[in-house]
Amino acid sequence: MDVAPASFNKPLQILNSSSQTAEGIATDSSRNSYVVLTTSAGLNGEAGIGADDVALVKINSVGTVVWTRIIGTLFADYAAGVAIGSDGTVLVAGTTAGVFTGASGGGGKDGFIAFYNSAGVLQRVKQFGNADNQTVADIAVDSSN
Repeated sequence: MDVAPASFNKPLQILNSSSQTAEGIATDSSRNSYVVLTTSAGLNGEAGIGADDVALVKINSVGTVVWTRIIGTLFADYAAGVAIGSDGTVLVAGTTAGVFTGASGGGGKDGFIAFYNSAGVLQRVKQFGNADNQTVADIAVDSSN
């Protein structure tokens, strides 16, 4: 995938030769861009976890990749979207067939939201669902979050 960060005038390639699908991009108040994607392998030096994983890539305002984070379970995990909270928290939404460490799954496929700070440190993962399959399509926040 080629993306053009907020103040960067030419595309930046962030994907490697493995299968990846970009699912969303968000920009924070400092003009950093966050791209979320599904990957079948590691990315930018970060190792993969399971069959498919979710990657979050932070790109600064001049187009430099600042960091890449991989989140997932041993089963298939799919990115759905990314949003930036008013406090700068980066929220990544997706669907998982597994159970995240410290979370509880509902059975089948579940939705999840991963909360990162702007430095890329995972704060927590909220997993939700029931015995049926749930699929998350995107995420949005409002000004009161």
